Amino acid sequence: MRIAVAPTLARMAAVYALPRDGGAASPRFRAYVQAAATDWGLSAFNPMAGAHAAATVQALVALDAEGVAAAAAAAVETLAEARSLPATTPAPLRLALAVLSPGLWTERVTADSLHRTHGMGGWHRGLVPVWSREPMTARDVRHVTAREAARLLWDATHGPARSVRAVLAREGTALVVADAVLASLHRVTADSAAAIAMPTDDPGSMASGGTPAPDPAVSDALTILGESHATADAVAVLLGDDAAAAHGWSGLGIGAGAGERHAHWQARQAAHRHGIPALLRDGTAGWLLASP
Repeated sequence: MRIAVAPTLARMAAVYALPRDGGAASPRFRAYVQAAATDWGLSAFNPMAGAHAAATVQALVALDAEGVAAAAAAAVETLAEARSLPATTPAPLRLALAVLSPGLWTERVTADSLHRTHGMGGWHRGLVPVWSREPMTARDVRHVTAREAARLLWDATHGPARSVRAVLAREGTALVVADAVLASLHRVTADSAAAIAMPTDDPGSMASGGTPAPDPAVSDALTILGESHATADAVAVLLGDDAAAAHGWSGLGIGAGAGERHAHWQARQAAHRHGIPALLRDGTAGWLLASP
């Protein structure tokens, strides 16, 4: 399986350069509707966002973010030995960078939680989210792209993650893959995967908001709710009570990000023992059942 990066930034830079006066009748909105009709990667952009969105797009263009993303996706293919993975979809796998702007219809916590549990682009498409007003370095782009590319490969191999256990397995796998890509920026080979599957802990990294760690409360929740297909359960177990509350759902007594850190920790153990390709091929395959 190969992963291509669909260009979105230049087209949206041109859209944002147009006036937005007149709302739905404005030149900007009309241009966006015409562009989005043939370009799925534009769907998450807010065409009427203010100057901050345009500035973020321009900064990403200056960074060559799409080139950086393409290199990260290629690194994920190599680490995962993607060409040998069994595919459940014949469709080509594609990623696109999307600048998201908080506003009336887009709230950060709820958008992020739904992205991590259900995705944003579809079964064979992935959107790499970049939030406006937040500076992004090339390292940041590599990380979020590698993580989304790994989600895409996981879904293409096993089908969309529906159960709570599958969601955590996919997110743990994605975090380990992203760690590996960041740990080997200059040369990534399949042979190097085992060596970089267990990088030095970096509490300041973007990965899951802290050092990977097992959590008994998450293990207990997986025992009870592991096969649940309810989005509320997936969000509460993966991201914790605060994220669930942002949607108006009940919590489970799980701390913020504890499920991500738990899945990250267990995926690292599995990758260290069996390698990243096996982690992706096996899906959940019991590794997420192991007690801390």
